[in-house]
Amino acid sequence: MIKLYAENQADPAMRLVSEMMILCGEVIATLGSSNNIPLPYRGQPQSNIDISAFSHLPEGPVRSSAIVRTMRAAEMDFRNPVRHGVLGLPGYVQFTSPIRRYMDLLAHYQVKAFLRGDSPPFSSGQLEGIASMVNMNTRVVRRLSSSSLRYWIIEYLRRQPKEKKFSALVLRFIKDRVAAVLLMEVGLQASTWVSVGVHIGDEVKVQVDEAHPRDDVLTLKEVVGIQGPYV
Repeated sequence: MIKLYAENQADPAMRLVSEMMILCGEVIATLGSSNNIPLPYRGQPQSNIDISAFSHLPEGPVRSSAIVRTMRAAEMDFRNPVRHGVLGLPGYVQFTSPIRRYMDLLAHYQVKAFLRGDSPPFSSGQLEGIASMVNMNTRVVRRLSSSSLRYWIIEYLRRQPKEKKFSALVLRFIKDRVAAVLLMEVGLQASTWVSVGVHIGDEVKVQVDEAHPRDDVLTLKEVVGIQGPYV
């Protein structure tokens, strides 16, 4: 049996842990900058697009999806902190997950050496070389993880009764009446044709026409006549 669930990201405990992790990353970046410690400083350039330009879009997934599409890719420097526009920090270092992120472990080696009064075990150039290999492997892992998640969601949809209706939120229009939608129950983005009169931010009902996880095929069809605003 396949069970799907959504974590409550607004849970106070989760928010507290998240804020403490961000604070730790900022502190380590400040420590590294003040003491010339080579570290994997991570930043993200501030987008030049005014967020108010999206104020006409409904709050929630629709607006978030549009904003994410304008965000610039993250970048790293191994000598000096890089401003992290999304977090609003002058410097940031991922430091809190050395068990699952190798670059965090290297940052620990660097900081521990400094605290002992020793020279850092890695130069900025060595860190950059290691990060290049790590990032390449990370991209592969993320693609596999994303493919696996998508596979099982499509398999879940394949197993549902053909007549079952799903709520789909219209995120944007791709071409003519073909819209990018978010299947609310499973959190998967897909595309489908929607009828005239449907707008961005509307919630429509769709059915699964075809679902073939091995071929990464998911075809939806709108159930015309069942429509309502997104809440």
